[in-house]
Amino acid sequence: MAETAAGVDVDLGPVIRELGQVLERQRLSVGQAVFGAGPVEMAALEWLFTQERTPTELAQRLQVTTASVTGLVDRLTAQNLVTRRPHPRDRRKILVALTDEAQAGVGELFARFSAAMTRAVAHLRPAERHLVADALCRITAEIAAQTTRDQVVRTEAAGSGGRADVAETLHRIHAATAAFARPGAGDGDSSVHHRVPD
Repeated sequence: MAETAAGVDVDLGPVIRELGQVLERQRLSVGQAVFGAGPVEMAALEWLFTQERTPTELAQRLQVTTASVTGLVDRLTAQNLVTRRPHPRDRRKILVALTDEAQAGVGELFARFSAAMTRAVAHLRPAERHLVADALCRITAEIAAQTTRDQVVRTEAAGSGGRADVAETLHRIHAATAAFARPGAGDGDSSVHHRVPD
């Protein structure tokens, strides 16, 4: 684990990767123990925590086919973790929502994460906690933006003639990233809101 000292610069990459790995192990462990859910099921439950979604939205979020989502929703329904209901404005669609039991369970999972993070920064002054929150939000936003750019590049490369050439795809991703990283690229409103992108 990386250790820091006052006045010494530190590479945040390994620290963030380790945090992500610990969080992933914890969520999968709790998901299996509480819900009997695997990684995809757990990702669906977490995303449904904030609001109900259509199967198409779930498929896009999880990056799976609509047929796979149908099977996923069937399994979660059989476990009494989600329910289906007609869409109130479009009867051709359905909405998938968490059951009360699942809502409480996912809420407890998030509360445990929040409590652990609160304990970890309890020694910091409010201004220092603000800096931590600011940095984490910036990191989250940049990773989300990078993921979107990579998806666009892969789609464009694949659409140019069947299966994309791996080297060409990597070249395009590198070029897009380098362009974004140039001074002034992506500048605008410099204010940071402590919100994780959907």
